[in-house]
Amino acid sequence: MKNYVCLFGAVFLWCVLMPALVKPAIAGQAVENTNESEVVSTGDSGVSVCYFDSFINQKINMGLENYVARALSFLMPENIPYETLKAQAVAIRSVVCYRYENNEHESFYLCSDPEHCFSLAAYPREDCVKAAEETAGVILTWEGKAALALSHLSSLIKTENYETVYGKKIPYLVSLPVYDEKDMPGYKTTVKLTVEDFKGAFSDYSVVFNDDKEKWIGKTEFTQGGRVYITEIGGLRFKGSTVARLLGLKSLCFSIDINEDEVVIQTYGNGSGIGMSRNTAVLMAKEGEDYKKILEYFYPGTSFSVIKAYKQN
Repeated sequence: MKNYVCLFGAVFLWCVLMPALVKPAIAGQAVENTNESEVVSTGDSGVSVCYFDSFINQKINMGLENYVARALSFLMPENIPYETLKAQAVAIRSVVCYRYENNEHESFYLCSDPEHCFSLAAYPREDCVKAAEETAGVILTWEGKAALALSHLSSLIKTENYETVYGKKIPYLVSLPVYDEKDMPGYKTTVKLTVEDFKGAFSDYSVVFNDDKEKWIGKTEFTQGGRVYITEIGGLRFKGSTVARLLGLKSLCFSIDINEDEVVIQTYGNGSGIGMSRNTAVLMAKEGEDYKKILEYFYPGTSFSVIKAYKQN
């Protein structure tokens, strides 16, 4: 007997309807915000950041746009629309400024943990350097402060509400429809485990796996974005994020199919689901949307600002 943790009927219906639903929601061209917030330090070499490289256990100072270009080169594949690169460049720069403004590290304000900041390529690609340069100093702001412009690779149906995941309301990180991404990279992943390996993943918990595999997966609650919020496994309630961590899943939208000797897990989407879906950003750019339209859609209510230090140059 199969046990499912996703509502596939609703999934396929949404996938058909999404392209039509997204387009009317895209806002018009934004104007530059008049609120100026000096969000990074300046010196003779211009705007710079401090980056902690955990691999060599050292802090490294580098120019902000060099950092953006290297982060962009690591994060984004080659041969994608240029407007998508520019959108992600602004998003990266905004996160950098947000981390700094909120003093999220004690002795440095960027780290090499991709779950929090960004990993960097050893050398930036030419197209990424150009995207960083053409958007130099531009960030998204909310009420005059840098916006936490998070992104992820792919979503199924909708992006996720930040408050649902982290318990803190951020008005511009809300659940939004995405395009049909089923033919895009990273959309669907299959994980296969032996029954014993599946059971072993929960060995630190008092999970009871009886002989009736039909009852291993119980009631499941879903988030507004269609991801697993709470699911029962072996009679215990687990957060979807905990299950994903224990099983090494790339998304919180997943289904679990338990057979006699094997557990097959299908995941849909890739990443946190919060903020901009880069796959939909690619599809929007291919339809002719510029980077501002893309960002306006994924971070509603934010404004475009230029870092004060750049305006002084």
